[in-house]
Amino acid sequence: MQALAKPGDFRQLFRSGRKYQSSHLEFFYLSIPKDELKLAVAIKKKFGTAVVRNRIRRRIKEFLRQKKFLTGTLLIIQKSNLSAAQARKQLIQELHKALEILVR
Repeated sequence: MQALAKPGDFRQLFRSGRKYQSSHLEFFYLSIPKDELKLAVAIKKKFGTAVVRNRIRRRIKEFLRQKKFLTGTLLIIQKSNLSAAQARKQLIQELHKALEILVR
């Protein structure tokens, strides 16, 4: 898993990629021929301290690491707040649903 960092990669993702919105997250996905996943996770500061934001990032990355079949470019943006109690379960459910829709 690599970081999605180049401006050209972001432009290509927004221009040609597929988009999906769940209740708390927004996903952009673009299938690319390489055998790797490029990932970016964006979480605004208003959703919590660095500890909270990094915990969400780590959960997303770990979930995707377990899905070894997934290749391409993926951007995940948090658009509304998840409480600590519901964050883990809700986050995993939304990731499952989004990947089913985007990777078809």
